[in-house]
Amino acid sequence: MAFKYVILGGGVAAGYAAREFANQGVKPGELAIISKEAVAPYERPALSKAYLFPEGISLILGTEIVKADLASKTLISAAGETYKYQTLIIATGSTVIRLTDFGVQGADAKNIFYLREIDEADELVEAIKAKKNGKAVVVGGGYIGLELSAALRINNFDVSMVTDVKLKDGRVLEADIVVVGVGGKPLTTLFKGQIEEEKGGIKTDSFFKTSVPDVYAVGDVATFPMKLYDEIRRVEHVDHARKSAEQAVKAIFASEHGKSISEYDYLPYFYSRAFDLSWQFYGDNVGETVLFGDSKPTSPTHKFGSYWIKDGKVVGAFLESGTPEENKAIAKVARVQPPVESLDQLATEGLTFAIGAEADNDGIELLLTQVKGKDITELIAAGREKLASVPAGGGAVAVSASASSGGGGAAAPAAAESKKEEKVESDGAYNLSSSLILAGPEEFDVFLWLLRLPSSD
Repeated sequence: MAFKYVILGGGVAAGYAAREFANQGVKPGELAIISKEAVAPYERPALSKAYLFPEGISLILGTEIVKADLASKTLISAAGETYKYQTLIIATGSTVIRLTDFGVQGADAKNIFYLREIDEADELVEAIKAKKNGKAVVVGGGYIGLELSAALRINNFDVSMVTDVKLKDGRVLEADIVVVGVGGKPLTTLFKGQIEEEKGGIKTDSFFKTSVPDVYAVGDVATFPMKLYDEIRRVEHVDHARKSAEQAVKAIFASEHGKSISEYDYLPYFYSRAFDLSWQFYGDNVGETVLFGDSKPTSPTHKFGSYWIKDGKVVGAFLESGTPEENKAIAKVARVQPPVESLDQLATEGLTFAIGAEADNDGIELLLTQVKGKDITELIAAGREKLASVPAGGGAVAVSASASSGGGGAAAPAAAESKKEEKVESDGAYNLSSSLILAGPEEFDVFLWLLRLPSSD
């Protein structure tokens, strides 16, 4: 069988790639999904199969590909069937790490469960039903471990969580069910020696193109440029699986039509829920940490969080029990990476810091829509001339200037920490600490918010 496009894999990335193909106008008979699983690609929370799979997409299910020849654009199944393609998207995802991978004694015992595919979920559900009010041991303290523990408690199980396969104190934990969630590893074996790999995954560019022409890799299996941090990374999360799949398909269609799209600019994002709690994390968890809010177990609100600070800037943010608006604020902070002068002050401000930073950034985004297409270089220069005259203790400075003449108006300093103009970097016109507001057909008010500009010392 031959297809113009083939998606190899049956997980979330495969499903979202198929949906984007449909959005881009793929023709009936052009696209096939080949998956080892017996059901169409799905996700948690579930997404309608009808929504993901309009008519015209071939679903080749229950089919294991055992050989991939990228040079001849050929895939061969365990049953000996041959599939040809013009463009391939590798969405094979990850497989779970099992206790047998560590050589753990008794790893093949009955009632040890893993959770990766739908049949494994079905088996676990049946075991829970059969062992009502039983005991369970969850191995692993990550997202899977936490969410499974919560689900087991809801089903009246006595749950013990362990973060090491062998308890260091020699204790033996009795259990009716053992659920293991200690991570995954990308499925790249089919392509070994044929394609460039890095950091455990298949190396791609910002459009998820691999080193082999007409071959793309998305989701867990892809190692890609993390533009925000200027480094290569591999991410295992449903959010990235969705977005990388959409990016690859958009890039394929753009290339076919002689067009271009923006580079993938991903902000790392993780989320989870347990009982009445929820939490979200954005950015990078490196550097110093600053805790804020009320993290007491008896707290009625559970409102607390953490910032990660590296090189004097906020690079990551976590929040438990945040509202949609608050979660949006911490996401903006992780993206913009505002500077921080005092960790103690940051801890005191807590969530207020993120909300304030988001408001500043929203003002800048509004400005972009107002001055789009206008030459504001002279305006910035005029604003800087006025800024040079700011006395010690000066803060926000308002400068009225004509876009055509570059003329300036009066400065109106506000109370703030002393800063110097020389540290303002314009990136060609302005930086994220500058806000320009359209005042009229010919004039703008320039507001240089100095409170967050780095010191000139």
